[in-house]
Amino acid sequence: MNRETIYFLEEGSTESTFCYDEDLPRLPLPPLDHTLKRYLESLKPFGTADELENSKKIIETFRTGVGAKLQKLLEERAAKEKNWR
Repeated sequence: MNRETIYFLEEGSTESTFCYDEDLPRLPLPPLDHTLKRYLESLKPFGTADELENSKKIIETFRTGVGAKLQKLLEERAAKEKNWR
């Protein structure tokens, strides 16, 4: 069983939900710093100044540690795959 036999746009249609996947452009992979900056911005309405400072420290630890390793893996996948997700 494959995706094209599972999902159809409407009953009786021969077009599947994913039939145009190959025609879509590659998904962009944002830089890690951009993603982390957006994440921190999304926290601002919900945290106190102290909580946001603590979040900045956690984000920096992630950015220089496991986050950098994960980003590298995503970049490698993006180089090989059309859509890296």
